[in-house]
Amino acid sequence: MGLDIFFSEDIRNALLAADEASTSTARVCAAVGEDPVTLRAYLEGYRAALTTVALAFGLSPSIITGHQRDVLEVQARMVGEALPAGEDDASLSARPAS
Repeated sequence: MGLDIFFSEDIRNALLAADEASTSTARVCAAVGEDPVTLRAYLEGYRAALTTVALAFGLSPSIITGHQRDVLEVQARMVGEALPAGEDDASLSARPAS
């Protein structure tokens, strides 16, 4: 049996990629009207699992916890319906959690 060698930078990149995938999935779910509380629980649980994997490889949990802590905020509207004055899609997705 061969010796497996893992580079911490490769593990970090894989964890960040998985974190981004979960965030993207949550954005899609939010856009179709999923419950925000459920989405937040999903993201927190997913990030907790990634943090556990990071710790198993001896990496700092801040790899995941410090990476992106935005909470998704989605404003539902009908197709063609205008946004409130001064708002655009980018400003809504960049708004920090309250």
